[in-house]
Amino acid sequence: MIKIFTLLTTTKPDCLWLASIPRSTAGNAIRLWFFQMQKPNVEHIEGLSPSISIDQKSSGHNPRSTVGTITEVYDYMRLLWAKIGIPHCPKCGKVIQKLTIDQMTDRVFDLKEGTEIKILSPVVRGKKGEYLAELNDYFKHGYEKARINGIIQNIDNNIKLERYKKQNIDIIIDKSLTI
Repeated sequence: MIKIFTLLTTTKPDCLWLASIPRSTAGNAIRLWFFQMQKPNVEHIEGLSPSISIDQKSSGHNPRSTVGTITEVYDYMRLLWAKIGIPHCPKCGKVIQKLTIDQMTDRVFDLKEGTEIKILSPVVRGKKGEYLAELNDYFKHGYEKARINGIIQNIDNNIKLERYKKQNIDIIIDKSLTI
């Protein structure tokens, strides 16, 4: 059971919630349950801080279903984290920032002379499969190497990937040395 109400001594806390929240912000599960009630005749509510009380019980047979997924609160939380969150590199911990083309070229020119640069294009990210046909197509189009699960390999070889293991494949588009 889900009850969203404001902290006020009243016999009908659900009515206050119905008057204060726009119907478009609630998920389908909430909309079906709450909006069967009639909207109360309230003109203005001021100075009340909302709170949420959720009783968790199994409403489905899917073991991956949680209160967050059933009520669709999880979708809103993901949007919130994406907007206010600051992404960090999982390896070094530095903040990840968007770079302009000028900033990228400046970083390349700042590298030591003779440093090898590889330009890669992501093809597969965390998906299961063998991808033999796709790798053969890239080879036919002139690409010779790929980074497969972190290892650079020639794609003209018969590469054997496990069918039920998640793969990460990047095609090496070009490589060069800095001047």
